[in-house]
Amino acid sequence: MRRPWIALGLIAALICLPGCGGAKGPSEAETAPFAVAIEQYLKEKSFGMRIVGFESLDVTVSKATAVVRMSAKDIDYGVQPKWTFEFEKSDDGWGVTAHKY
Repeated sequence: MRRPWIALGLIAALICLPGCGGAKGPSEAETAPFAVAIEQYLKEKSFGMRIVGFESLDVTVSKATAVVRMSAKDIDYGVQPKWTFEFEKSDDGWGVTAHKY
């Protein structure tokens, strides 16, 4: 009587296991040139913010969009809103062209 329930539980666990842990964002190597562009942009605009991590990065040949979790520069806790950054590639590398909160 017990064996069907054990088998069912095992099957359910195997089906659900791939979804556990969630998707990871882009790697540090992928985001490095964009992080530099964002940091320069934040400095130019006098935003007191810092990058916490990249949620997503979508790159085409000469344009890119990134969703980045941000935080106040001097605070290691609290709200970490997501900002969307738009980039364009030039001869000097990637630069931020716009952002949205």
